[in-house]
Amino acid sequence: MYYVKPIFIFNSIIKYYNILLIYTLRLSDFARNKKITKCCLFILAILSIVILSSCSVKGYKTVSNSNNINIAEIQIFDDNFEKALYKTNIVIYNNNLTGITVIKKIDSSIRVVSISEMGMKYFDFEFPNNQQYEPIVHYIMEPLNKKLLINMIKKDFGLLFYIPDINNSQVMVNIENESKILIKHNKLLYFSDNTGEISQIKKHRLFLPNKTIITLLQSTQSYPDTIDINHYKISLNFEAIK
Repeated sequence: MYYVKPIFIFNSIIKYYNILLIYTLRLSDFARNKKITKCCLFILAILSIVILSSCSVKGYKTVSNSNNINIAEIQIFDDNFEKALYKTNIVIYNNNLTGITVIKKIDSSIRVVSISEMGMKYFDFEFPNNQQYEPIVHYIMEPLNKKLLINMIKKDFGLLFYIPDINNSQVMVNIENESKILIKHNKLLYFSDNTGEISQIKKHRLFLPNKTIITLLQSTQSYPDTIDINHYKISLNFEAIK
């Protein structure tokens, strides 16, 4: 169990606010009339609101320094994970591929291999435990061998295997139910509860609704029962075979 005292990003907000304020004051020094000064201050106010709103998520409040929370270790594939077999459905621009995906832990990495029911390999990726090393593409079938798709698979499976350190993230709780936890790391939102089970991973967007990237149905096992990865006209669905 982690006993979390979240690290906030208010220092960064104050830093940017001060920079904007300095530039505004400098501009006002050179301003020839009050209208220009008021315009500069208006711009400063708008930018400050944008910065502050980018840190908030509707329905959640940031945990204050005095309100420490108990939360289990955040994981999707836990330390006991060794191997999982998933029934797979891949949809790419209305083209459907079905088959089996094997996710297996090896010495210092996790291997993801997807094949058809007839044994034809779709792709074979390896994700090193050390995030400093790039995922390795061992194979990808020619129709899927597109830079966009390769990068998408790398990033999405990376989200499953590389969970951010909550001590270096912003921690929030649901306003109505404080057992619901939100971990905000850069532009990513990890929706969890105090047991550490992640149910969704979303991308935080400032002026648009947050975009759901991955939806998970966790289980009592060391890996999720279902994994749904959703992008515009591209989706990957994995359902555990037990």
